[in-house]
Amino acid sequence: MTKRVIFSNYIYIEDATGGIRVNINKTNLYQDARFKVGKEIYIKLNTLLIGSVNGELQLGQLFGNNVGQIAEADVYKFFFDSKKPLAAPVPTERTISQLTMADVGRWIKLKDVEFINTDLGNNYASGSPTNRTLKDCNGNTIILRTSHFANFASEEIDGGRGDVYAILSVFNGTYQLWIPKQIHADLDNPRCDGSIPPTKIFAEDFQNGLTANWTKVSVAGTQEWTTSNQGAGSNYYAVMNGGAFANEDWLVSSEISLSGFGNYSLSFDSDGMGAAGLPLQVFITDSYTGNPTTTNWTQLTAPIDTNLGAWGFINSGLVNLNAYANKNVRIAFKYTSSATASTTWELDNVKVLGQ
Repeated sequence: MTKRVIFSNYIYIEDATGGIRVNINKTNLYQDARFKVGKEIYIKLNTLLIGSVNGELQLGQLFGNNVGQIAEADVYKFFFDSKKPLAAPVPTERTISQLTMADVGRWIKLKDVEFINTDLGNNYASGSPTNRTLKDCNGNTIILRTSHFANFASEEIDGGRGDVYAILSVFNGTYQLWIPKQIHADLDNPRCDGSIPPTKIFAEDFQNGLTANWTKVSVAGTQEWTTSNQGAGSNYYAVMNGGAFANEDWLVSSEISLSGFGNYSLSFDSDGMGAAGLPLQVFITDSYTGNPTTTNWTQLTAPIDTNLGAWGFINSGLVNLNAYANKNVRIAFKYTSSATASTTWELDNVKVLGQ
């Protein structure tokens, strides 16, 4: 059998008859030479169990009355290196409408697809495993699911059309795709409607702190915007917490030129935590005075996080900026708190797109 893809505690293997998920509870599974992509291995099946988990056939050891993970201490009993050189996996080519249960577990090339309009500008995952939707030019759709622990989770999905290389899985009768790397969904061709994929005019992920892209202005209170990665591993974001104090704090972008494209939009991720204080507000101006209190701002209507009791970013979707076409603008986020109502607001992945 030829190993195809490693995830956190399982791999997918494939031979001429099909593919299957194999559950393995092993530390740093990806570092084991037996499980490198394209490696041919032998599996001793004696005492192992194949069963359906949420509608997908999986291989592992018995755990309770279901298929569990093969214990790390037992890996040597079941998996054997063929000693053959690596060979690049050959994907099975399919369109969405051609997929069947016989393809589950296989490494496939899904031809000629694009992310749906409402997913454009979003990241692969934020805060928890996230579903995005791919469609073909006939309107057929399929889910692409990404773990928030993936090293590309915070990257923006491509806005064009092309081929996706992925493992096909199924969950309770619904097909879903898993990609090991971002490059496996490199979609750069014009979309089905002929439109050109969005281009990032301005982008900030706060991985390097509050860069020259931003000016922080504290109108009231001593607390101010900063960055943090608390609860998010290697992912940094901007954060403002007024504590039990009255604050008015602005985070104002550098100047952004909205020229050279026909359509413009803003996208960002927000997460509110703690007490039910005032919401985070977002504004735009084409006449910044250098002082947010004397600037003529227009407030933008954008969805923000409403679940203040749980951590997890939500995406704003695409906020239309076409009224400011051919102008130089600044985007600003305004934080307000009082001594009795103070919400912690986190901000990430601010993008202005042209199309």
